[in-house]
Amino acid sequence: MLVNEEFDFPPATENYVEVGKMFLDASGLQPWMNAFLETASKLTYASDCSGADVPYQALEMLLHAVKGLDRLAFLSASECHRLKRVFLRCNFQPREICPDIFMKEEDRISIQDVDIYCAGFPCTPYSMLSPTRRLLNDENARQLFRVVKRVKCNRPKIVVLENVLGFLAVLGKVLALIRRNIAGYRISSNVLNPTFFGAPLSRKRIFIIMVRDDCIGDLGGQTFDDFILAKLTSMKQPITTKWQSLLLPDTHRAVNGDRYARNALRKKNAQKIVNMNHKWIAAHRKWARTHKVDPSTAVRTFKAAHPRAARFISTHREMEAVSLLTAVNPAISIVNTSQNLHCIPFQSGERCNLPCLTPKGKWLALDPSIDRYLVGREICLLMGMAVHRMDFDCVKEQVLHDMGGNAMNLRAVFAALCAAISSTDPAKVANLR
Repeated sequence: MLVNEEFDFPPATENYVEVGKMFLDASGLQPWMNAFLETASKLTYASDCSGADVPYQALEMLLHAVKGLDRLAFLSASECHRLKRVFLRCNFQPREICPDIFMKEEDRISIQDVDIYCAGFPCTPYSMLSPTRRLLNDENARQLFRVVKRVKCNRPKIVVLENVLGFLAVLGKVLALIRRNIAGYRISSNVLNPTFFGAPLSRKRIFIIMVRDDCIGDLGGQTFDDFILAKLTSMKQPITTKWQSLLLPDTHRAVNGDRYARNALRKKNAQKIVNMNHKWIAAHRKWARTHKVDPSTAVRTFKAAHPRAARFISTHREMEAVSLLTAVNPAISIVNTSQNLHCIPFQSGERCNLPCLTPKGKWLALDPSIDRYLVGREICLLMGMAVHRMDFDCVKEQVLHDMGGNAMNLRAVFAALCAAISSTDPAKVANLR
């Protein structure tokens, strides 16, 4: 991984080696890692639907904590987005970056018996934010079936799959599909939230953990499900950092660039003729009557209280929605202005945890010391990525925003990987190659 020495990151940014050691101690994984590194030359890894590939970052953190960073081999990744492939190549240098997960196995690098395989397949068929979600009948559900086929063909020793909470609607069917088509695996599914592991971010996700039967170690008489749950529980950490302290300084060039772009967009939108027949006009008026708020007064009050933030808001719809919301909830500290008023996500209070960061969300921080939109690098930082060790200049800020919103949270996937690895026998994993 590249080291970006010019990245001006906040003083509160986590010491990633210390976080790795903390998880190692909590999961009891240190002896496993020592035994494995004595036996095997490399820990091999592959992924699909890779995006920012946070699982690889977690494994880097894990091996860095035991001074074995050079013992991690990234064999294969797949990503359909061109600029995200550029990001993967610049930062992680996998041996193969495939532009299409549906490429034939014989046309790709072999990942037969790879140690760890991870995939975060598309969430759009299952997301509860989608009013017309089609679950497994959706076109984008094909990637899930392809991931299952990849596991069946290559039989990785450890598999970690992740998706949104809405995936619970089909979890039973998917687990039945996996058990019917892939023999010889122990399987456990859990809902993990980064706040449980010490991150100031609420982001509940389904994690499916699979471990090959011939790699299973001593589970202490427990079932696989109970063992994984006990390991995850043992890694609980208190939240010691406020999300506000993880943001970039206003002098950072990414923040300045975003400010200029949003000001230009606001001026452009101001020149357009507003069609007053939009559905949101009626929705805002109905909401205002219900809460007994005058929209014009609310906008004036908001602009007076948050003059800087008001300059960044590019459309009248967003301005009125945020103004009405803050008129009723004056303690709001962050809000997603891209959503409609009736379902707009927000959090209140100085020490609140962040709501679930989405890839297309426009997150406006209303903390008096911030009063601006979050930029793409900050989304990545809040997801726990080791931003000070990465080259972010290889892609645009909007790509970083999209990648961060789609990514797994580093602490949650770290916990899932630690639990999965600790259920195996290091000698078996090292020797079954």
